[in-house]
Amino acid sequence: MKEKAEDEIKVVIYQSEKEMPPVAMSVANTLYNKTGSWKYVQPIYQNKTPPCNAGCPAGENIEGWLVLVGKGELSEALQLLLSENPFPAVCGRICYHPCEKACNRWKFDQPLSINSLERFLGDYGLKEGAPPPPPTGRKKERIAIIGSGPAGLASAYYLANMGYRVTIFEASDQLGGSLRSRYPRKRLPEEVVEGEIERIVNRGIDVKAGIKVGHDISFESLQRDYQAILVATGDQRSKILKTEGEKAILSGLEFLGGAGVKYGVKLGGEIAIVGEEEVSEREVRSTPRIITDPMGATDEKGVFACGDITFIPRAINHEVGSGKRAAMAIDSYLKGEDIEKKIELIKIGEGESVSMRSYLTGVVKGVNKIVRFEDLNLDYFEEKPRLLKPEMLAKGALVKEEIAIQEAERCFHCGVCNQCDNCYIYCPDLSIRRRKDSKGYWIDYDYCKGCLICVHECPRNAMSYEGVVK
Repeated sequence: MKEKAEDEIKVVIYQSEKEMPPVAMSVANTLYNKTGSWKYVQPIYQNKTPPCNAGCPAGENIEGWLVLVGKGELSEALQLLLSENPFPAVCGRICYHPCEKACNRWKFDQPLSINSLERFLGDYGLKEGAPPPPPTGRKKERIAIIGSGPAGLASAYYLANMGYRVTIFEASDQLGGSLRSRYPRKRLPEEVVEGEIERIVNRGIDVKAGIKVGHDISFESLQRDYQAILVATGDQRSKILKTEGEKAILSGLEFLGGAGVKYGVKLGGEIAIVGEEEVSEREVRSTPRIITDPMGATDEKGVFACGDITFIPRAINHEVGSGKRAAMAIDSYLKGEDIEKKIELIKIGEGESVSMRSYLTGVVKGVNKIVRFEDLNLDYFEEKPRLLKPEMLAKGALVKEEIAIQEAERCFHCGVCNQCDNCYIYCPDLSIRRRKDSKGYWIDYDYCKGCLICVHECPRNAMSYEGVVK
């Protein structure tokens, strides 16, 4: 960003020899000599994409809320987290946290405990109450969502926040879908599921539980009464073994969704578990999939789909991301806009992760380039032990605020400037200037010689460089 230098260029012109000083000396300043014309490369000051953000299928701004947790600004951190994921307490318990595998810190000492910190923030939100969403005008369009699993609920949350009139049709008597049928209560407590669903519904969403579309109400009637329909029925069928004595076998969904979860059945004798942890998506799924484009639109006008009924991995973070993309597609459809033109603006990393904040504001903070471990200047970081471990929380331990803050402070903040002033201090030409709004720096290219000391000394790769065409 170009800003006017505080010092004005002073030019001295002598009219005669008598006006000249008796010895060689400078009575002007060096601003007249624009040394920036010497360079063949120049630094670029711009934020980039942290690998944890790119590794999150739900599209969270992980680095952003870690900054706020590190400052002790928990309410602000929760608000930022909720703007991209309405299920922090749930995800903090059942997400397989690919963000931690992407964390650059694991090559240095140990990755950040992102999943545990997300659980901490989610539990804080359930205890203290979530901050209210920004006010928005109520829109006239009505949207029907069939199914209330995590994908459908996430989409309902985003659409309601945009001001749409959302109605959820759920065949069972409770909302939640796979959140109630797929996970043991010891791992995902009922009160956590209830608390986060309640927060979503309180956005002004109309719920019609015990209503099965196609039986109690026709799909055609929904098409007449609603301007858009989202199918989010999930995958409730298990793989059939086709073996002798199969009637005596319970599928995982049958056990977890029935007596195993609801009544806490105690098992005795020998038990055989058929299956493996990593099974191909083709083998696991038995329910027919709905084919959609990457954003959830189907071939039928005004009909969209998200979640397990589409071709996504069966995991909470992918389901939230799928619901988010569908909400964006529905919003663009109702506005008569082309969502494909916004993909590059909202995309995080190289996968399907997208930012709701970027979609709503049209503002992108940085370039979509993932920062690698090799891009960091490790001279400015110290080894610090990982303070939070999943096995601690699995035993029912509570995360103390001071421990959460210390863990968040371990973050490298890859690619994101935290105004450490290294570039400002080390620049030999005083070409790095602080912005008057205190939001970082700007480079005075008139005097920057392209030595790239600022690039080398930046711990986080918020400074990079490019060639100069003469």
